[in-house]
Amino acid sequence: MKDLEGNMQTIALNDKPSVLLFFTSWCPYCNEDAPKIVSMYQKYKSDINIYGINLINRENDPDDVREYIKKYNIDYPVLLDDGGNLYRKYRAPGFPTLIFLNKHGKEMNRIVGSTAIEIIERQFTNAIN
Repeated sequence: MKDLEGNMQTIALNDKPSVLLFFTSWCPYCNEDAPKIVSMYQKYKSDINIYGINLINRENDPDDVREYIKKYNIDYPVLLDDGGNLYRKYRAPGFPTLIFLNKHGKEMNRIVGSTAIEIIERQFTNAIN
């Protein structure tokens, strides 16, 4: 998938567990959870991959995504699901959707919608262990 600069990026699903976060910049629940996910990334980045997957075709302007990344100091990879193929593949029902995958790429759990940091962290630790 491409990032905002147009560079091709690969989602690594075989070296350690991964989390796919499907989001849009205009989603109020995504905005509510963004600081929580950033804190989880800072805490667990050596143990788990995190990928922000933006449905760029549902954005008004790519600059909105850039502003979102800057506003929340997101430093995990943000990739663009331009046609929504990955979103459909994982049957994500809305935003935000967190999908937790084991190191073999098998889905272990998911969280749909905004939720408490304690629940999010519990799923991160479950994915790692």
